[in-house]
This record gives sequence, structure tokens and C-alpha cells, in this order.
Amino acid sequence: MLTLYLKAIYKKDLILFKKYKLQMIITYLSIFIYIFALFNFSKAVGSEDNSGNLFNSNPFLFLLTGYMIIDLTITILNIISSQISFLQTASIFEEIVSIDNPFFYMICSCAFPATLWFLRNAFYVLVSIYFFELDINPSFSNLLIFLCFFVSFVLFLLGLALIAASFTILFKRGNPIIIITVALTTIFSGALYPVNVLPDYFLLLSDLIPTTHFLEIFRQFLTNNFIDDILIKNIILLIIGPFSLLSGYLIFYKSLNVSKQNGTTYTY
Repeated sequence: MLTLYLKAIYKKDLILFKKYKLQMIITYLSIFIYIFALFNFSKAVGSEDNSGNLFNSNPFLFLLTGYMIIDLTITILNIISSQISFLQTASIFEEIVSIDNPFFYMICSCAFPATLWFLRNAFYVLVSIYFFELDINPSFSNLLIFLCFFVSFVLFLLGLALIAASFTILFKRGNPIIIITVALTTIFSGALYPVNVLPDYFLLLSDLIPTTHFLEIFRQFLTNNFIDDILIKNIILLIIGPFSLLSGYLIFYKSLNVSKQNGTTYTY
């Protein structure tokens, strides 16, 4: 059943995407503008040193990786909520939640946007390497370790996306879960500047955000600078991902039940 959902939804999203060729062209052309802006900003704020601080030694890579993770966060958090909003507006939400497992349907709706994110960010990296002299040296010997952390981080975001979707089901209005998560990621995770420039009373908050630690691992992977102590310290990331997804799953179904009881949707 999951495979059938995935094929059907992926094909539907691909057909819709092909209908907006101009938007696709503009999106990929705009990548040059974004990278050009990041490159010039990195030249303005960076300075070569041997301290091991990536923001100083390779500010362009620091900013690019931060932008990529912000992009991933926004993409995943918005997918399911946007899908539910569309279904509610089209008055077909009741039919979707009446299928055998609406959870699988919603998760499968993430496949095509995730593919676009991968292609878009692969393009970011290629353009940065060939036109802006981005210097990276991925630690392929640690690829499996990195992929484990990456999958867990994606599961963490999917869990938050399900919680955000639950808010959309119940209230059908602006989603504070998405706004708060993106704000915390942008301001406190070290995506656009080192966390050590934050006031001391914000450092604890930064340390509690999983994105902060995943960004550190991501940057170490791209610079072939994996430190065993860092991996051990961040091993909790491998637990947070499945726990977040399970929590989101339970809250998602709870929201459907509450919505049904309040008469705002139908049984699934």
C-alpha cells in the first residue's frame, strides 16, 4: 500500500510540477543570485586564520551549509501542512482521511518535494564549486556515519511536520509550529553565524536545538574533519529523530480524532 501511495502521489506532483516550467526556470536561475549574495557576504565577513573556526577559515562554506539546512527545514515543515490546507480548501480532506492509513499518504507527499530539495541543493554545491571556488573535501570514509545522522535529523523534522499538520487540521490557520521552528533554526542554531557570538543566556537554548549539532556534524563531514568526541557527544541525535517521528505520529492521529469529535472532519 505504501508503494502504491508513493507512486501515485509522486506521479501527481511531477505532473503538476511540469505544468509550471517558467517557475522551475526562475527557481534555478535564482540559485546563482542567492549563491552570489552568499559568496560576497562571506568575503565581507570572513578572514583567513588557522584557528579551526570554519566561519573565519571558510565563511562561504559555513553560510552555504547553514542556508541548505534552513532550506531543508522549511521544505519539510511546510509539506504536510500545505497538503492538508489544499485538501481542506478543495473539500476533499474527508475522503483522504477516510482511507486505510492517512499517515502513509501524508508521508508519501514528502517524496517529491524532498527530491526537489536534493536536486536544488546539489545544484547549489556544483555552482559554488565551479563558479565560486567552493573548497570542500567530504569525508567519504565517514559517509555511513553521516547518513545515519542525516536520516535521524530528517525524521526529527518529519515529526515536527506532523505536529504542524495537526495544528492545521484543528485550527486551519497560520501555523506557529513552523514559524517558531524556522525562527529558532535561523537565529539560534549557528546556521548563519557561530553560536559563540550569542549571549551566554542563549547558549543553553542553542545547545537544546538538534539543528545546532547536526550543522556541526554536516560541516565536519564536508571538510573531512570528523572528531570522534563530537560524534559521541551528539549520539543523542540518533535517538531524537525516531522519538520525534513517533511523537508526531501520535499527535497527528489524536488531532484527527479530536477533529472528528468536534465535527470538523470525518473518521479515518
